[in-house]
Amino acid sequence: MGEGGTQLSAHQPFLGRKLAPGETLECDPVWLSAQSDPLAALEDYGEAAAAFAPASIRNRPTALWCSWYSHRMAMTEDLVLANAAVAAKYFKPLGFEIIQLDHGWQRGDVTGDWTPNERFPHGLRWLADELKSRYGFRLGLWIAPTDVAETSQTFKDHADWMLKDEAGHLRVNWRWYWKPNPNCFELDCSNPAAARWLENVFAHLTHDGASYFKIDFIAASAGEHFFQANPKVTRGWGVLRAAMAAVRRGAGPDTTIRYCQTPSLLSAGLADSAYGGSDTLDAGLNGDISVLRENAQHLAASYWVNDRLYHREVCDMSVRMQADLEETRMRLALMTLPGCSISFSDELQYLPPSRIRLMQACLPPVNPPMKPLDLFDRAIPSLWHIHCKNQADEWDVVGVFNFEKQSEDRVVDFTALGLPAESAAAVFEFWEGKFLGVHRAKLVLTLPPQSSRILSIRRLSDHPQLVGTDLHLLQGYHELQRLAWDVKTFTLSGEFERMPGLTGNAFIYVPANFTPHFDFPLKKTSARLTHLAGPVWALEIQFANARQTWTIPFDKTAK
Repeated sequence: MGEGGTQLSAHQPFLGRKLAPGETLECDPVWLSAQSDPLAALEDYGEAAAAFAPASIRNRPTALWCSWYSHRMAMTEDLVLANAAVAAKYFKPLGFEIIQLDHGWQRGDVTGDWTPNERFPHGLRWLADELKSRYGFRLGLWIAPTDVAETSQTFKDHADWMLKDEAGHLRVNWRWYWKPNPNCFELDCSNPAAARWLENVFAHLTHDGASYFKIDFIAASAGEHFFQANPKVTRGWGVLRAAMAAVRRGAGPDTTIRYCQTPSLLSAGLADSAYGGSDTLDAGLNGDISVLRENAQHLAASYWVNDRLYHREVCDMSVRMQADLEETRMRLALMTLPGCSISFSDELQYLPPSRIRLMQACLPPVNPPMKPLDLFDRAIPSLWHIHCKNQADEWDVVGVFNFEKQSEDRVVDFTALGLPAESAAAVFEFWEGKFLGVHRAKLVLTLPPQSSRILSIRRLSDHPQLVGTDLHLLQGYHELQRLAWDVKTFTLSGEFERMPGLTGNAFIYVPANFTPHFDFPLKKTSARLTHLAGPVWALEIQFANARQTWTIPFDKTAK
């Protein structure tokens, strides 16, 4: 008696929604859970939310080029095809599949009339056919389907379809940021005629060859300051859901739909993918990484959503030359390590080989799930763990970030990775290509200001072993197809897979009681290794074909 307690309450606003006499409405389910592991609780909530989704969960990642940060409104048919040619040469064999036109392809450079403008004189069907026949790519389109400019023909013909204020008058949503800067209104998809129009827009665009849509600004239709035509639809989210359902009906079940900043629970079952952070902007903005900080926070906090409710994304990423190396690395790590789709957004024709090489190391886009180890310990979680296991090996990768303007230490606790408390592990860092040594229990790493490091952490064995590669950020998950140690012949052998024409390195740790076998003079039976420093050697790989097998002989020596 007299002791305080805890009270939980749930509230679901209906915002003036009307029910007919005798009509009932089922409220949204409430998830209650008490667990000692908060990360497990989040993941269980994600599974429960997925189970209550109105349609089957869709979660397929993609890899694409987006025109926005490369060309803005200067995008043309010829520029799109020129960038597609570069993407086909350097990225397609690594899983690249989509060329996406961003804002600037549509009539009038405003919203509401979704037909191609004069910069695409041959039309969308011709462009889709060219992308497919020349390069095997799919056509993607940016679209803001519920945003309707007052200068558009759609608004002139159907102003009555727009959301209104409480007095029933048209309510302006915003003034279009780009020229000619008209006022814009929001489509009211509680109105069956407006919903049918939206469905037809996507059906026509799909018929014209688009099979991927990046859907922007649609969340504005969920504003509770708008009033809809149908009083039996809940104001706000009910209107947005009606619009998202019309999009899916029109686009069809096989089209990839990526939403920008829509609510997670509404997106489940309707979106293939979605992101909730801000735009990542152009790389190299005078060292300002505030947008990266914000997106890192969102990616970490929403890790439990990924592939449970949909494929969770980050905005299209620029890695142009104006960015220094540390910012470029951070941008690529923020996109790749959380398992997002890979979406490059630079003018590809003039990027130097060094940038292309870094971008290739992020492909293909399908990665194991990421878990932020310090989600509840740091304002911007900075230890992102990916447990990697394939047919050849098993190891851990930890992305380590410093978003601050001064050097800071980060501590990687091996027990948090699921390793035994006193187990020894060999640690190799991807960006710098450095062996960080053998560590027990933990690793303390000092990071430069505004930087990232990617650690491969492999349990130490009693024989020579692979400790990392420079072919992909996960250091083996995609490229390593086979790995074997022959205890009788003292040989380490394996097979890598990557696109023909690439070169790279695998890094081999050689314990003190082994040495690589070298004949004198050198023969085919000699080890094909280059000594780097201490116990680490490099196996240089040239992919004349997609698959490269290798065998390294060793001699065993007395300890």
